[in-house]
Amino acid sequence: MGQTWKAILAFTGIFIAGAVFGGFMTLRFYPQPKPAALAVQKFPMPLERVTPQILGRLAHRLELTDAQKEKIRPIIAQADREMRRLRQESFKATLTVSKEMYAQVARELTPEQAEKLEQMQQEMRERIMQDRQRRWGERPPLPGERPSPR
Repeated sequence: MGQTWKAILAFTGIFIAGAVFGGFMTLRFYPQPKPAALAVQKFPMPLERVTPQILGRLAHRLELTDAQKEKIRPIIAQADREMRRLRQESFKATLTVSKEMYAQVARELTPEQAEKLEQMQQEMRERIMQDRQRRWGERPPLPGERPSPR
């Protein structure tokens, strides 16, 4: 009788350990869906939609009067333009730092390694262009160009 209980306890322990391990592995490797409210917008919203969206949210939540809306609208539009400008400057600075990093790395490589590095960079540029084409359609916007609204 004692052997039976030991075997049952051993199998139960193994089962529980497997369930716990499987749960942790599922949490670690299975992508969790994000609730729509928490989903981050991937692509910037066209300028003509940002201001009305923010203004609408403020007007609803704060119960703004029409006079308040008219005074707040240019404030929101100006802030949006400024944030877009800062994002673009930051992106350009990031590209500059990245180019300098690769140039410094290339100086430390053998000619064969430098050729592989250039190939890696070309593949990365192609992936970026494919992503931009998928995102913006046939022709991605040129640097500094605002995408046309759909």
